[in-house]
Amino acid sequence: MRDFRSLVLTGALLTVLLARAGASGTYPPAPPRMPPEVLKSIDGEQYNLGKALFTGRAMPADTPQGTPAAQADRRSRLQTLQDNLPERVKADTDLPSLAARLSDEEAAAIIYYASRRFQTAPASA
Repeated sequence: MRDFRSLVLTGALLTVLLARAGASGTYPPAPPRMPPEVLKSIDGEQYNLGKALFTGRAMPADTPQGTPAAQADRRSRLQTLQDNLPERVKADTDLPSLAARLSDEEAAAIIYYASRRFQTAPASA
């Protein structure tokens, strides 16, 4: 009986130690969340539209939008945003190339999304 208790105790101890070893790491168990007051200040509709356009899940129109002057203004604002993005993101995006196909609302949404997501100074929208 004594050997059986010793065996059970040893098995339980090994189980606990191995379970802890499998969970080791420096990452948090859940990603950090934004504080509620920040979440309340985010315009969800504009943020989600900007995110979809930025990531390519939504595509802008195939035809040019607005006047050439408006397109040049959007290109300038998107270039400013592109220059302020982190290097890891900047390498994978070409926002100024979208300027002609985006509406003013879509360009503003991309700028809004990026200013919140990457904490960049927003280009004047």
